[in-house]
Amino acid sequence: MNLQIGVGFGRDKESGVSSIYYGRNDTIIYYNRSRDNHGVAVPLLVQYTPFNPDRRLNFYVTASLIPVFGEVNQHESETFEGETKDTYEAHDSGIYVLATAGLVLNYKISQRFEVYGKGNLLYKDLQGYSYYAERAKSVAVGLNYSF
Repeated sequence: MNLQIGVGFGRDKESGVSSIYYGRNDTIIYYNRSRDNHGVAVPLLVQYTPFNPDRRLNFYVTASLIPVFGEVNQHESETFEGETKDTYEAHDSGIYVLATAGLVLNYKISQRFEVYGKGNLLYKDLQGYSYYAERAKSVAVGLNYSF
């Protein structure tokens, strides 16, 4: 059995402007939207193999619990005839808890290096329903180095 803990940071910023032609007075209304979300994740991962872990080719079952400390800021405004008016402002922050489960195929190249392929088959938001979590699947390929 392997136990791993890590830390990760992610950020996503998005902004855009759209417009609509307003026939009266031959003017345009501009809609401005921006969103900024970021978070820190601290994944706790457990890998288990029912086989001898010293084998060159090995198969693991993996599960993780991932608390994410995050924040989202959203802002919307519109500009009409040179005057800008804020129409929406939102802020949310909190702790989100996710869980994953999957399979890992691991191959030892040498005493220090291993390559692996991992597939997460389950992705679950533990605090409620998530449309994304219902459909999320992921695949990873990597290289491990042991000191």
